[in-house]
Amino acid sequence: RIFTRRWVYREDAGWMYCNGIGSYFWEQRISKNKKAKRNGPAEHYAADGTLQYTTFYRHGKRVGPTAGYYPNGVLNYTCERHLMNGKIDGRVNNYHPNGTIASKKIWKNGRLFEILAYKDDQGNELPDGTFDKGNGDVFRYIGQKPVLKDTYRNGKVIKITIIDNAGTETLMKQERL
Repeated sequence: RIFTRRWVYREDAGWMYCNGIGSYFWEQRISKNKKAKRNGPAEHYAADGTLQYTTFYRHGKRVGPTAGYYPNGVLNYTCERHLMNGKIDGRVNNYHPNGTIASKKIWKNGRLFEILAYKDDQGNELPDGTFDKGNGDVFRYIGQKPVLKDTYRNGKVIKITIIDNAGTETLMKQERL
């Protein structure tokens, strides 16, 4: 097989972190044909040259380990197993901007299945809610304070609730059941 490695520039506002400027990809394809699918390692850079994520493709689909980075270069997340058919599958670690672990989660076929750890930016354990095997509530925090509550059913978010300073909950979004 003939592999080609090349830089690709995309000018679009739809991508995360692009700010309407554009972004760069370092990718490998099976042939020199522009329509050939990505195959092998790939890196995604912002227009200013900062690395945003690395991943691995097979026949145009993400299948390998993936790592994302904050604009300052600190690790944001890792998917230690694989992205199967474009869906997260396996252990995912999220990190705070200071580099400490924020959460460790297990995903199955694109759905959250288990929360192994949930920590603040100082490394202290935070209550993760009533979540168990894809069902229940998960809190999202700013510091030590819960600000959002996500309700899951079968690994998918079905309801998001805002928690104000007084602890009052207000429905923000609910999926049709």
